[in-house]
Amino acid sequence: MNRIVKIIRKDGKIDILEFPRIKKERKKTLKQLQKEAQNSIDKIMNEGKTEEEIKALKKAEKERLAELKRPKTEAELNQASINKILDEVKIEKPDIKTDRDDEIEKGIADIFGDTTRINISDLQVSNNYKSIESNEEYFKHVKDPRKRNRIIIACLLAFGIIGSFGTYGYMKYSEKIAKEKDIARQENLLKDELSNLIKLNLLTDSINIEVKSQGDYGYIEKEVKNYYLEISNNLQLILDITNDEDFNSLSSLENLKKDDDELNNSFAIINKTKLKYKNTMDTLKREINKDRISKLINRSNLNTYFKNLYDDLMYSDDELDYILEYQEYINDIDKHETVLINKTEELIKFLKEQKGKWKIENDAFKSDSEFITLKYQQLVNAINEEKDQILLINVQNGYSYQE
Repeated sequence: MNRIVKIIRKDGKIDILEFPRIKKERKKTLKQLQKEAQNSIDKIMNEGKTEEEIKALKKAEKERLAELKRPKTEAELNQASINKILDEVKIEKPDIKTDRDDEIEKGIADIFGDTTRINISDLQVSNNYKSIESNEEYFKHVKDPRKRNRIIIACLLAFGIIGSFGTYGYMKYSEKIAKEKDIARQENLLKDELSNLIKLNLLTDSINIEVKSQGDYGYIEKEVKNYYLEISNNLQLILDITNDEDFNSLSSLENLKKDDDELNNSFAIINKTKLKYKNTMDTLKREINKDRISKLINRSNLNTYFKNLYDDLMYSDDELDYILEYQEYINDIDKHETVLINKTEELIKFLKEQKGKWKIENDAFKSDSEFITLKYQQLVNAINEEKDQILLINVQNGYSYQE
């Protein structure tokens, strides 16, 4: 019967004792004893013993060797093996028998059967070891090829499963790192695009509305770009109105000369300009303020992180200063353009009221009434002054007039 004894040390290390090795040690010991017996006989003969004494000693040695060679019973073998094990684990005499001693005594009895009992009160495992355990079926499993193959397959499967989990965990970790890198890249793209936007002149530059970032970052980028594009379009509409040739020429002698007596064409241009200007300016004033910025991102499923990110970007000092510049621009333009439209309308109405009392002759305004001539000149001067102010404001804000 093959057995294995596992001795677990207190430091966690494990010693293994196997019965086959113990039997091999026994054979080795027997040869040593035979050699010692022969040496003893040779020594006796050299000491000058009598022939009878020599015979008696030889007989005693032969009997001792015969006893060693005699086939042992199962109980004797078990006892010899136990003694060998206990020798190897450094058995010491205990001071007090403990409950643990009972467990060890019972454990050793279970290993070797009831034919052999060890009194643990006389023997104790050294403090270097904390337990002695045994598995009688160990060699049976190993020696059975089918069971051995099953063990190997089970181990391979276990390693495969562990490997799969390891691979899966590594893939998940890699995905997490890649995702974090992508998030950082998307956020940087958004910040770069918004940073580039505020470098543009909304009066003159075109806005590239191509969205570079993705996901919710892309959503914010798209909304902000469309917002600035809308402002830019309306600012350029204001520019078109202030630079409109038909409107700006209403006070000119050429226009007054070619229009009819009721100045119907001039009134039509004024009314059209007033309506277009009012709608555009009202839109701009609604767009260029903090309330409009706060309502720009209104998608309900946008989480708090992105809402906070948007606020951080759009309410930064640079962004607010950028918006404030155009807020000041439209306030300045509005003040002068409104006066310009009103003065132009006042001139046309005055000339209509004075119909038949003035005329354009030799490229000059003429009237028999000094009052009409003076009023005409005052209104034209006021109109030209507002035009100059508007031109100056546009130039100061980056607009270039081509000759």
